[in-house]
Amino acid sequence: MVETTNGSGWNAAYQDRVPDDPDSIEAPADFTDEKARFSAEIAALATAVLGGDLTRRMKADYADPDLSRSAASLNELIMSIGDNLSGCNDAMAALAHGDLHGGMRDKHRGASGQL
Repeated sequence: MVETTNGSGWNAAYQDRVPDDPDSIEAPADFTDEKARFSAEIAALATAVLGGDLTRRMKADYADPDLSRSAASLNELIMSIGDNLSGCNDAMAALAHGDLHGGMRDKHRGASGQL
C-alpha cells in the first residue's frame, strides 16, 4: 500500500481506489490542501506507470509554484521514459526484420542510448 498523506483525507481516497484504475481516486471537494492533492496525483501516476500506462499525466495547476514545477517535471520524466521505450521498440522491430542499421544512440542518452 502506498502512503499518500500523514493523515486522513486523500489517503483514504487512495485506499478506496480500484487497483487497476488510477482514475478511481475521488478528489475531495475542498482543494485547500494542495500537498494532499499532489500526493494523491503522484500515487495515481505511479499506479498507472507501474501498470504500463505511460500516457497518464499529473495536473500542474497548483497555486504553489513548487508543486506545479514538480508536477510538470514528473510529466516530462514519464514522457521521456515513454519516448525511450518507443525508440527501443522501434530498434527491436528493425532488428527483428534483419535491419542492422537501426539504432537509438543518436536520439537517447544514458542507459537508453546504450541499448
